Amino acid sequence: MKTNKGILVGIIIEELSRLLSVVSYLLLALYMISIVFEVELNPRFPFHESELILGSIAASLLSLLLKLWLLRSD
Repeated sequence: MKTNKGILVGIIIEELSRLLSVVSYLLLALYMISIVFEVELNPRFPFHESELILGSIAASLLSLLLKLWLLRSD
């Protein structure tokens, strides 16, 4: 039987996984907007266009790894 601490950790990891999924979609959307509409991103933006797709892939992989870890810990 899970303890309260274990349940809390599970909830935090699940929400972190959802947040990473949202970040992944946002970075991918920014990348697609910059490509389709040929707009330049603000130079003060922390990511360059080439890093947006890599950041999106990294965020989605981390999200999947967290979901996998959550499933294996059950």
